[in-house]
Amino acid sequence: MTLRLAIACCFLGFSILGSAQIHEYWLTFTNKSETPYRIETPSEYLSSAAIERRQRQGIAIDSSDLPVTPKYLTFIRSNGAEVRYTSKWFNAAAVRCTAEQAEKLSNLSFVKNIELVGFENDRKANATSGVRALATTKEALIYGFGNQQLNALNGQYLHQNSHRGAGKTIAVLDGGFIGFHNSIFFDSLRNNGQVLPGWDFVDDDANVNHASTHGLKVLSVMAANQPGKLVGMAPQANYVCIRTEDRNQEMRIEECNWIAGAEYADSIGADIINSSLGYTSFNHRAMNYSRDDLNGRTALISLAADIAFTKGMLVITSAGNDGRERSGGLNAPADAQYVIAVGASDFEGQVADFSSYGPTADGRSKPEIVAPGVDLAVAAVYGSRVRTASGTSYSAPLVAGLAASLWSAFPTKTNQEIRAAIINSAAGEQDCNRCGAGVPDFERAYKILENKN
Repeated sequence: MTLRLAIACCFLGFSILGSAQIHEYWLTFTNKSETPYRIETPSEYLSSAAIERRQRQGIAIDSSDLPVTPKYLTFIRSNGAEVRYTSKWFNAAAVRCTAEQAEKLSNLSFVKNIELVGFENDRKANATSGVRALATTKEALIYGFGNQQLNALNGQYLHQNSHRGAGKTIAVLDGGFIGFHNSIFFDSLRNNGQVLPGWDFVDDDANVNHASTHGLKVLSVMAANQPGKLVGMAPQANYVCIRTEDRNQEMRIEECNWIAGAEYADSIGADIINSSLGYTSFNHRAMNYSRDDLNGRTALISLAADIAFTKGMLVITSAGNDGRERSGGLNAPADAQYVIAVGASDFEGQVADFSSYGPTADGRSKPEIVAPGVDLAVAAVYGSRVRTASGTSYSAPLVAGLAASLWSAFPTKTNQEIRAAIINSAAGEQDCNRCGAGVPDFERAYKILENKN
């Protein structure tokens, strides 16, 4: 969408833009020709872990890894706009400015396009649609069901053979992690240095321990380590908490936040991205994605998810909780080609009626697999209790945690091999329109990779 089309949409479907009102824009550049960074010196913009991950999988450093040209950012700021963050992969920047300033920026020779993606004055509004909060929590107190979750995917085989995610890093992109900093369920992570510095791309600061409890519950499925109460799928993995979702609104700027979060995960060397987020509908209808847009090539977040895969990361995302809709309720980035989109089942393997499904607009089956997502055990936000929660939000981290444990058993394997082994381990006996290949079996996935050795 061009700037002029974006502003036209505002007059037609949103609200009239006052010249002094600050809004969110996604600005893309024409090139990186004047960047001081070089492909030959990646240590200037990538961590040693990120470089090693590429080398291990035979992935070359290319121009998409280079940061945006600093000179261009200086020009943008000199025109009165605030640069929130940049995207190497899209050669872009998220900026805050007025419509008048945005018009001036669009005329700069190095600016390719500028798109309106958020209304700053709507940040306190309540979002009315989308797949942000994918949880329905019950108050019932439960103990000991971490074992049930592990066994449901035959993950106990990995744990019994001492494969619990050691050496792997999982980036958790979510809406907030209230309680994480002092929850007893993550004491061992903090004590053992398994928590890497996170970032809040909504508020542009390092504090992720606010805004929502959703991220803590998602994280507990993977990382909790309280024997006798709740042990997650990868208690020995490293974790980085990244906030990209703004629960006070539903705007396309959140896709841009997700891109920034994924690039941050890449730069610090994360191996796996878990995302229990999804987008189709927004506060302003002109931003909505149609059914035809869910082809993996339209939504920015879906394009970013596939780019993350080309950088050597495994991207696991929830399919969504809108399966009762006639359309199947598929969202972005679950429509991306290389993600593992995870639907929800009960512990007997029957697909939950709320679990979203495809196919995509271009005919690909979605989700790839399903995993338990009904009454899963999660950490309570405060204290030492264990509660239950339902949603594909929890199916995805169940798979992501076991993927880390599996990958820790075969650290030289590529993300493509790990992805294929997980999907191919499923029984594949059910209706692919709702559950793809079915429920994965991580003992079988281990033996698939072992046989390849």
